[in-house]
Amino acid sequence: MKKFAGFLFTCFILHSSSLKSQETGSDPIDFKIQKIEAPLSVSAESLFESKTVFDLNRFFKAEWIKEFKSVVITTKLNGQSLQEKSYDEHLTEKQLSNLLAHDEGAEIEIVAHYLPNNNLISNDIKKFDFKFLVNPENDARYATGESQLRSYLKDKIIDQINLENLNPKDLIAVKFAIDKNGCPINIKVLHSSKSESTDGCIVDALSKMTCWKAAHYNTGVTVNQEHVFLLGNLESCLINLFQSPPL
Repeated sequence: MKKFAGFLFTCFILHSSSLKSQETGSDPIDFKIQKIEAPLSVSAESLFESKTVFDLNRFFKAEWIKEFKSVVITTKLNGQSLQEKSYDEHLTEKQLSNLLAHDEGAEIEIVAHYLPNNNLISNDIKKFDFKFLVNPENDARYATGESQLRSYLKDKIIDQINLENLNPKDLIAVKFAIDKNGCPINIKVLHSSKSESTDGCIVDALSKMTCWKAAHYNTGVTVNQEHVFLLGNLESCLINLFQSPPL
């Protein structure tokens, strides 16, 4: 199966403010939280508007294909797997029906077999398969508002560490998820400050956050949603390590 590495980020609602480096007085040391998109995901609106298999994965290119042999889409309905097959790029009425009725938060799998578009004498059938999620309409959010969350992060992290010890050109990144109950879980340092005490302070503060409202679909179904806490020079080219254009 094709793997798409890296995290796909979209900006979270938190607006970052600048903290000037005490060391240089010029390089901004900012902090913010961003949502992490699933490696492959689509909005409910784009799913509803999809007409072909290419609409579900922008990395799957029509110019690769000379002829489809089969396209199998597997969805979940009430926990049970449903499969529907087609023989070209167009989504059938039944495939579309299953896609729109799938269990919210469950992965959708697509397996395509096709003849590649090339001039080789021996043109073997190829396989392209991927899984994707439909994003919830409502992102996780701090229930008491972004200003209260900023105040918490400043009080528990920024005011507790020595900014002079931070490299103003570096970027610290700590990933976490907000679970279905609005609690922070799976906290992991992605890019260290190179200080155990600073990393520990960030991890401890994130683990003790409360008052989050879980990400949820309009139906009320809640799902886990990943985020990343960023601290440092948010104008640094290192930010590209932690964000990519959304699908």
